[in-house]
Amino acid sequence: MHNISLILFIICCVITIPLLWWIHCLLELWYVWLGRRFCIKHSLTPSQWKLKPAFTDSGIKTEYTFVELFCIHPENGKFRVRLLVWIFGVHAILSIEPFFECEKDL
Repeated sequence: MHNISLILFIICCVITIPLLWWIHCLLELWYVWLGRRFCIKHSLTPSQWKLKPAFTDSGIKTEYTFVELFCIHPENGKFRVRLLVWIFGVHAILSIEPFFECEKDL
């Protein structure tokens, strides 16, 4: 009986850990897709993006993720778009501001 529970535990770990990693990667792709869709709707062409988890003031992780996109507008130049995204879509627009190359590593 003890060997069977150990084998089941090992099988569950072997299946669960890759499954959780796969879900994590799919969520990141989903968040980037939502951010890119937002930019395209606003006539911006996304070129680069960054993701960062969102935390409360007390340091607790929230269900939201910060998505920062660097976009190009054909007439007005480059923009930095900061969004607060969750699994159901864009929760909040934090900023849409002109972007200058010297500010890239903030």
